[in-house]
This record gives sequence, structure tokens and C-alpha cells, in this order.
Amino acid sequence: MRKYIKNFSVFLVIGAVQSVLQVFLLWVLIDILKFNTLIITTIVTIGIYVAKYYVYVFVGLMKNQFMKYNVINLATMVVSILAIWILVDFFGWYASISTMVLAVIFLVLRFVIFDKAGMVNNV
Repeated sequence: MRKYIKNFSVFLVIGAVQSVLQVFLLWVLIDILKFNTLIITTIVTIGIYVAKYYVYVFVGLMKNQFMKYNVINLATMVVSILAIWILVDFFGWYASISTMVLAVIFLVLRFVIFDKAGMVNNV
């Protein structure tokens, strides 16, 4: 159980750094330097997504299985989008609340799925 918590902690720290870096880059490139929002957001999001995977591999948290990583992320993203839609449009939740709640749930869920798929190493 301790290794599981340690692995999740590494997963969480990498995700947090990625989030802060993405917000910072988008702020500088869009708000300060006035680059095109759609183009820069696409480039930064894809770049950080790929970089985050390679950081996971570099620190030894994940095995080098990029296609499996993509499939799991895409599947959880689709389910997350559907869940937000259901909570907002059918249950009347605020989008901000449903997004925050589901972000935490899907963070944990993605890690568990990565682990069950055999992608997580013991760090």
C-alpha cells in the first residue's frame, strides 16, 4: 500500500506541475504576447500532454506504452465529458462544481486504470 501511495503521489505531483506550467505558458503566450488563442492552446496542450508522458517514463513511474496511455486518456476524457454533461444538464449542478468534483474523481480513476493496465512501475 505504501508503494501505491508513493506512486500516486508522484503521479499527482507531475500532474500538478504540468497544470501550473500549462496555465503559465498560456498566460504568457496569449495574454502578454498576444499569440492566437486557438493555435497556442493547441500547441501547448499537445506539447505538455506528450511531455508529461515522457516525464512519467523518465522518472520510472510508467512503462513506455504510449498507445495504451493515449487510449486510457481518451476513454476517460470522453466519460468525463459525458459525466459533466449529465450533472449539469440533467441534475442541475453548476459546471464549476461538477468539473472540480469530476477532475478529482478522474485523476484517481486514471491512475487506477493505468495501474490495472500494467503501466505503473513501483518507484
